[in-house]
Amino acid sequence: MLATSDTVDNSSSQKTDEIEPDLFITVYGGKKVEVDRSFKNHIGEDDSHSYQTWVNISVLKRFGNLFGGSVESAGGVTDLLLLMAITVIIIGLFFLWQVVIFFIVIIVLALLSGGAALKFVEGTFIETNADRIDSLKLDSFVKEQVGKGYFVDLRSEELYELEPFTTKTLTSTTAFK
Repeated sequence: MLATSDTVDNSSSQKTDEIEPDLFITVYGGKKVEVDRSFKNHIGEDDSHSYQTWVNISVLKRFGNLFGGSVESAGGVTDLLLLMAITVIIIGLFFLWQVVIFFIVIIVLALLSGGAALKFVEGTFIETNADRIDSLKLDSFVKEQVGKGYFVDLRSEELYELEPFTTKTLTSTTAFK
């Protein structure tokens, strides 16, 4: 005997609107509030996530990797002091290489570029979904940002068709970086 049931498993039919972003837009030189307002005006996308950070977020990630593991030891006080000294030396070298030299390079490039390199110190990052954004609206957003003197970089995990102006802007930004 076959039993018929009209109940449907709702767990598979419920979809969340929260989708992983696959389009990453970086605007170097602009304030977060201005860039967000411009993005909302041109794109009209409310599901995007934006944040602003100084220097380079990859530097901070590398710094966090220094403390990723742990050391278990039954050594004495001298071993602990030696371990602490080596840790201080590593952190000092990391700081020198990643931060001090970065700022020296930015200062030299700022002098040579008339201040344009200073825009790369602080960037506004926008994460969104590529399938929800029209390439013409994105091109309009990029034109406004470039018109204000900002650098725009774009990375997509999916194949995303770009307008010619946006492609030229990305090439210019990459060449300047």
